[in-house]
This record gives sequence, structure tokens and C-alpha cells, in this order.
Amino acid sequence: KNNGNHKNQTKIEIKIDFDDLKNVEWARKYIAKLAADRVFDGYADGTFRPNQSVNRIEAIIAAVRMMGLREQAEARTMEGTELNFKDADLIARKFPNAVGYVAVAVENDLFLETDTHVQPEKSGDRLWATMLLVKAMKLEDEAKSKMNVKLPFEDRKDIPAGAVGYVAVALEKGLVSGYSNGTFRPNKAVTRAELAASRHCRRQAVLA
Repeated sequence: KNNGNHKNQTKIEIKIDFDDLKNVEWARKYIAKLAADRVFDGYADGTFRPNQSVNRIEAIIAAVRMMGLREQAEARTMEGTELNFKDADLIARKFPNAVGYVAVAVENDLFLETDTHVQPEKSGDRLWATMLLVKAMKLEDEAKSKMNVKLPFEDRKDIPAGAVGYVAVALEKGLVSGYSNGTFRPNKAVTRAELAASRHCRRQAVLA
């Protein structure tokens, strides 16, 4: 029944499916939910580019949004926040909309105290993304308590001692998994599909 008010109603549409997900069916539902939650955006051409590697600034933005701090981050950007990283000028020039996200990430301990650069264009590898996710979920204290566990991976010697606890907690919580050959591949770049799946870690999605 037409109530005559339809002209005054504004319809807001958020694209939650994309044209290039046929080869990543395992991640489709995670990508759709993530897009609906406005955590990770698609591209203007209607694609998500699931197999494209994620650079560090994209991962930081996704982590901050996952924490529910999008409005705070974007407000900080509008305020013209000045960052203390050595590549702050690069971020301001090439990723001006991400300045507030970096500021909020710093305030929420998503960086190491020794980090002097954001390296926004560098691909985020599996180990770095795992640590970022654990920090975003406020599991850092738990990670520090598991630094001496023995990880079940053939390439565990490739994981720095100071990162072992983060991987252990991520495995325990179902945030990440290894590969069928028993490796973790800490230095392998994370794809957009993998990061999308990690958004749903509480539902036992895996970053692999």
C-alpha cells in the first residue's frame, strides 16, 4: 500500500557483493559482512580484488574500524593531526584520509614502541597482520604470557622469539591457521580476502 511518503524517504545502498569473488567462495560471506559493516571497502569498478595483497595502511585502517573507532579516526583526520613518524609527510601526502587512523592506532597500542616508520605502502605480511589483529583484540597481555610455547609449524624458527606469543594466541583463538604442509609462512603477504576473513575471528574464521 502506498502511504504517499515514499518521496521523502532516502534509500541508502551499501554494496556487499562484488564481481570478482568466484575464486574465493570461502571468503565471500566474510567479505559481504565486512562490507556491510563498512570495515573494508571495495573499488569503484565494482570489484573487491580479493587476491591483491594488503598494504600496511589498509590493514591499519581495517583494524581501527574493526575496533569500532572509525568515527574517532576520521574526526582526528579532519582535525589535522600531526604524526610523529619519520614518514608522516608521506602519509599526509599520499594517504591524507588515513592520518587519523594512524593516530588512533598509536593511541591504542597497535604499533611497537620502537616503530619509527609506518611504511604505509609496504605489503603487510602474515606475521605483522597476526600481531596487529591480536593487539586490536586487546589480547597483548595474553600473548606476552605465551612467548615460550613451542609453535606447531615446520618453519617456526622463522618466527622471531618476541612474536611467538602473538602467533600462539592467534592460533588458540582461531584467528589464523597454518598451511597443509605444516608451515606458517610468516613473511607471506596477506591478501584482501584473508584480511576480510580475519575480521570475523570471533566466529572462528582463519587467516589462511
